Amino acid sequence: MTDHTPEPWPTWEDIPGGGSHYALNRADYDRACACVNACAGIPTERLGDVRNLANALEGMLSEWDKLTRYGSPMAKAANEQVAFACAALAPFQKD
Repeated sequence: MTDHTPEPWPTWEDIPGGGSHYALNRADYDRACACVNACAGIPTERLGDVRNLANALEGMLSEWDKLTRYGSPMAKAANEQVAFACAALAPFQKD
């Protein structure tokens, strides 16, 4: 049993009454819902680790970009893989 509302959270439209009884407005609920559902399965105490991982991948992508400027074929292939991982973790990257 968890200490929080289980995932997935319903969309605003799927909430009886359209979610109007919540303290959040629609835009805030939609954002919170997306975050909660994206983090399904990640223990609350590990959420900070996900943000740190996203930031580390962002730095690694920057380094790969430097390598690809000099035409390394291996770096170009790796760059694509890192870019894919960063895109998947984009919601966790710092502003």
